[in-house]
Amino acid sequence: MSTARNREEVVNTLLALLISRMGVEADAETIHVHGKHRPDVLFQMHGLRVVIEGKFADHPGAEDLVLNDARNRVRAGIAHIAMAAIYPRSLRTTPTAKLAERLEKSQIKYQIISEASESGEWFEGDPASLMSALRRAHETLTKDDVVEQTAKALSIQLEAVAKLWSGQIGACDRLSSILGIALPKDEETQRAHERRETAARVSALVLANAFIFQEQLAHTDGRVAGLRKLDRSADIVSAASGHWKWIWENINYVPIFQLAERILHELPASSHTDAAVRALLRETISVCTRQAALRHDLMGRIYHWLLHYAKYLGTYYTSVPSATLLLKLTMAAAWERPRQESAKAAGEPIDFGDPVHLASFKVGDLACGTGTLLMAAAQALSDLYIRKRAESDRSLEQNDLRTLHRALMENVLHGYDVLPSALHLTASTLAMLAPEVAFVKMNLYIMPLGLDRGHPRLGSLDFLNNDVVQTQVALDYSQVETIRTGAASNAVTNAKVPKLNLCVMNPPFTRSVGGNLLFGSLPNDRKALQSELKKQVRNVPASTTAGLGSV
Repeated sequence: MSTARNREEVVNTLLALLISRMGVEADAETIHVHGKHRPDVLFQMHGLRVVIEGKFADHPGAEDLVLNDARNRVRAGIAHIAMAAIYPRSLRTTPTAKLAERLEKSQIKYQIISEASESGEWFEGDPASLMSALRRAHETLTKDDVVEQTAKALSIQLEAVAKLWSGQIGACDRLSSILGIALPKDEETQRAHERRETAARVSALVLANAFIFQEQLAHTDGRVAGLRKLDRSADIVSAASGHWKWIWENINYVPIFQLAERILHELPASSHTDAAVRALLRETISVCTRQAALRHDLMGRIYHWLLHYAKYLGTYYTSVPSATLLLKLTMAAAWERPRQESAKAAGEPIDFGDPVHLASFKVGDLACGTGTLLMAAAQALSDLYIRKRAESDRSLEQNDLRTLHRALMENVLHGYDVLPSALHLTASTLAMLAPEVAFVKMNLYIMPLGLDRGHPRLGSLDFLNNDVVQTQVALDYSQVETIRTGAASNAVTNAKVPKLNLCVMNPPFTRSVGGNLLFGSLPNDRKALQSELKKQVRNVPASTTAGLGSV
């Protein structure tokens, strides 16, 4: 009788099925087996994508091969967690009828790689032990501990830097203008002090964010200097400013690096400034070792903690877990192609695994803040794209992931806000999902708020009666020569809200009670802005304005 010779993919699938029976939300229909240049097994574990890469122990270089494959799946964004598994030789010749039973009792060598960590050594255990390891990796990724610890350490450094700058009245007033924080006439002394402190804090955060993104780019683009190389520069401010200017002029990422460069230009020339910028750089080197924190809206969380004027600016933070849950539930619905595409296609299901279908899907946030909801939308759409391609046995390689992220940034996601600093963080939050992918454009717009040559501008509320609004600056390659000078500047481009498939936002609704005033961040313009809003509200259906509250 001939001896059975089991294939690795058979054992991979049986292992995934065994694991799925131990509490993982997966079944045979959601476990996808693949071929050469794709994951061996891909399945969902409580909302996270898990990949298994397996080899028999007698395969030449088995450990190096599966470990490298597992690492690549996580780096490419195909999986949040990857397991490299080495199966004992005996399983290769186990009779098919007994294979599942033997596998359940077998000792398997394994390593777990996740976005948060890598064990660095091989362990041995049965499938139940592997499941325990996966659970621990899952808990680490879903807990906020890493993010909180990183946020605390960086916040302490930001506070220290801001204290050095907040006493520089001229510099902080210029920083306020750059960041979209109004300078009211006849400002009270205490209010002016708080505003300058806020401007100093947010400026420090923008610089730290640019450093972090620079380091991410350096991993995949040899033209971009790493932070340790930058730290060796004698004049750190000039070195950073010059390199950031080169990046946004030659590679892109204008909204991330242009604002940071402008902030550096406004800082006073002194040894204190140099020391502060270098301290920020060194702290961000530490942050960059915690990849899990970088994928969980770390900067958005810090930004909202730093803002003193949150209640006046209407900047209320949407938590990452809430945003993730909301968008996963939303994208779980059955989506159909809209009528405006073509009469023939209308009503057909959207195939989110098809880049053309994906690129035609439009998501907008008209009050995007630091981009938490847009990030959650990108992640939910990424899950759909990867799952749909796996189900149909289409390719799932690094180029397919690049296509996905390019479609998301250039075609799908649209964000609008009145604060340049918020849009800077939105751009980096989204780009951080795939820093190796360069985009031609990003559909992010700073909306004008205030009086523009006497004409009231209401931010995204101007879309109540118009599909197209002239904006101060569009955050893409077309505006590299534009310098925003504040709410009184001339409009330089148009923002358009496309026909959206999905509008998702946490609008900055405010009640005019006590000091919490609608348009309270612009006290000098507030009366004119409220009058304009009342005028616009009269011309739109009541259902459109539901929830705006008293104006």
